[in-house]
Amino acid sequence: MTLARLDVREERDAIAVWRRHWMALARRIRSPFLATAVGLVGLVLPSGEARLAGAALFLAALAWGAYEAEDWRNDRYILTPTHIVNEQRKPLLGGGSRYELPLVSIQSISVDQKGWKRLLLGYGTVIISSAAHVRGAVFWVDVPHPKKVAKAVDMARREALETERQELRRDVVDAVVEAQHAAMERRRSALLPNERFREV
Repeated sequence: MTLARLDVREERDAIAVWRRHWMALARRIRSPFLATAVGLVGLVLPSGEARLAGAALFLAALAWGAYEAEDWRNDRYILTPTHIVNEQRKPLLGGGSRYELPLVSIQSISVDQKGWKRLLLGYGTVIISSAAHVRGAVFWVDVPHPKKVAKAVDMARREALETERQELRRDVVDAVVEAQHAAMERRRSALLPNERFREV
């Protein structure tokens, strides 16, 4: 799937944009951080080879940590007036994925916030179920304040459903009015030749 960046109009139309919780970032940069610390230890050793290896490890770990931080920053959960979007872009390589799901096709929204750490730090997973999605559900993982996010998605879904109902009502009313005008026009054209015959 080709990944398209959010254009300015779409970003402006977004109701909300969420990123993963900072704890997800902490998990991702834990190993680069430890490698950086080992590299710093190598830099202070008296041996020239150890210093060179320490410098190389330090720089590689910094680059790795920067990549992980950028990858975390590029994962976004977007709520628009008509869709939810799960966007995950990869830095440097330009790959990633983007899934869009119309709000009106959402069947249920639930929150998974198991574990004391998730409850204490206020993050969890929002599960958005839909028969329209290939996997049956969209998972927004490690979202800050998942209950608030789920409530915002549900409110937007209700508004989208109401808008769809109003549009359907308008379409039905327009179709009925058009059918009445057509029927009146047929009656009028059917009466006109008879009235001309009477006048002559």
